[in-house]
Amino acid sequence: MARGQASTDTTRGVDELAQAVRRTIVAKGYDEVRESPDGREFHFVTRKSALNWELDGVATVTPGGSGSVLLVTLSGRAGSPRALMDGWKTRKAAEKLAAEIAD
Repeated sequence: MARGQASTDTTRGVDELAQAVRRTIVAKGYDEVRESPDGREFHFVTRKSALNWELDGVATVTPGGSGSVLLVTLSGRAGSPRALMDGWKTRKAAEKLAAEIAD
């Protein structure tokens, strides 16, 4: 399975960044959204598009430095077809989602 990760340090507080994660994944209409009891880890499934299959995703918010850290991990779903560029595309998708959440 192709897997991509992106990490972003922010000056936002943990709760503020977790709310941004929640808002973004709901606005994007992701499926099977689950949130940890402490509200700092989110599991979801991205939507299928013309260029990408659905991906399993995890977004984790942790305290860090002068604010908090966002880690987004996306990976191919079991049973999805594989392609040569999957690793690159999955990493780029994780970077794009992390940037959207952090902004």
